[in-house]
Amino acid sequence: MGTGLGGTAGPVVFGHLIGTGSRMNLFWGYVAASVLMFLAAVFAVLFGVSAEGKTLEELHDPDTEDETALFDEDVAA
Repeated sequence: MGTGLGGTAGPVVFGHLIGTGSRMNLFWGYVAASVLMFLAAVFAVLFGVSAEGKTLEELHDPDTEDETALFDEDVAA
């Protein structure tokens, strides 16, 4: 969702900021974008699932009774 929003709104916003001719407007645009990326990284660390090198079946097994096992990094396959 963030990629879709940033990919469509980003060029429009930065095109407008460049069009103003103000370096400070462009600077604050970059600051705002960096804050949003930092918040996305924090969100990924807090709520992300360790899915590197795993299949979808390994990530979600409907027969598993312990749903918190998805968030353990040491879960054996």
